[in-house]
Amino acid sequence: MGLLKRFSSCRLALQLLYGAQRRTFMDHPSDFTYKSPVLFGKIRNEGWSKSLPPAVTTLDPTRINHSNYFEISNSTLRAFYRRIETAQIADPHGRQFGDQLSTSNTNFPEGTRGFLYLYSPPNQSPLGGAVRFRLAENSDARSFVQGRDLLMAHDLPWQIPIWEILTRRLYQSLAAVLEADGFAPREMKLASKSIHVIRDSVFVTALGQPWAVDWGWEFIRIYVVPRARHPMAVLVKAPWHDRPGQFPNPYRGRGLVSIIRQPDGEFGLRVDKVLRIQQQFANHKTIAPSEGLVTPLRTRPILKSTKTSEKDMNALDHYVTGYLARIPWLSRNPNILDVYRHLPLSKSALDNLGWHASPSSQYDTTPKNRAAHAYLH
Repeated sequence: MGLLKRFSSCRLALQLLYGAQRRTFMDHPSDFTYKSPVLFGKIRNEGWSKSLPPAVTTLDPTRINHSNYFEISNSTLRAFYRRIETAQIADPHGRQFGDQLSTSNTNFPEGTRGFLYLYSPPNQSPLGGAVRFRLAENSDARSFVQGRDLLMAHDLPWQIPIWEILTRRLYQSLAAVLEADGFAPREMKLASKSIHVIRDSVFVTALGQPWAVDWGWEFIRIYVVPRARHPMAVLVKAPWHDRPGQFPNPYRGRGLVSIIRQPDGEFGLRVDKVLRIQQQFANHKTIAPSEGLVTPLRTRPILKSTKTSEKDMNALDHYVTGYLARIPWLSRNPNILDVYRHLPLSKSALDNLGWHASPSSQYDTTPKNRAAHAYLH
């Protein structure tokens, strides 16, 4: 069963924090565990933890004040800024595990002033939370609210995911502040470590949430993460890609895409932005990526086994659909002061939930773990 069988505390923490999953996936529990099934390459040299500026005493947006204002381009955090790498190493497992863009560290733009804060919408999984930088002209709280998030070159907000902060030595200083703010309880830290995903992994916690892709990919890897559920590794089939044998991919370039739910209830893959595109050759079997294009979503869950047949893989698509049906729409005008709170439920609140488990489920029904199971609901 891998890491989580050997280290039961990690599996238990994930069950307590995000809800236990019935382990009847294809009747082979080992095919679908809490540990990511994706194969990993070499772990990068992380270096030592970077110290935060003295001004950063909180990441709670409701407690931001003038003392938390600083210029990040002149701080020790300069290497925390990321940009998408221009060169990608071919992944021999792309068809089985999919591809994802990677980033490299660079320096923040000069004159970048504002506040570090935690972005974590309360209606989404807390695994989708991240530390962002809010650009602000002045150091008062109103400037923080009226400011805008620092964007990367591909028009996505710069951020460090909370699960990465809690698992990498480089971010120990940020993790300490999150813990002091109450955003990193023990269960959250154990759950983040147990999912075992690599840097730059895309966690989709809301419909309409964009992420960056390469138009030359045939299969894109994401993790769908509903609230109170563990991540599911998913392959997304690119509709603008065809397998022309010896010929190169029809298109090259980068862009932003997202998953949406259409009026008829079906899920679709939407092109949100074309950053750059180059057509290498004409292919009437494919459709060119263009902004606003929506095509039927073609997905499959990623399994650890390499022996699962194509027919069996296609038969599991409804598991992905079930996960997608659990995630909310991305808010167009989010309130950055409204963040996810890890608050234990009172006994009366637990009684009102009417929680119960069937004998065949894997839930621990002791009062202590019932409270932990309801922790994120």
